Amino acid sequence: MPKWVDIGDFWELVYVITVMILSKMISELLPGLFDIVGQKR
Repeated sequence: MPKWVDIGDFWELVYVITVMILSKMISELLPGLFDIVGQKR
């Protein structure tokens, strides 16, 4: 394992990137979900 890689920092980075991607996806999907719900009513 390379010395410059700290596994804790690595997973923290992965976590931050995952949260950013998920929040972006959710913010794009929610309006579409609301439109679908609105159409069903």
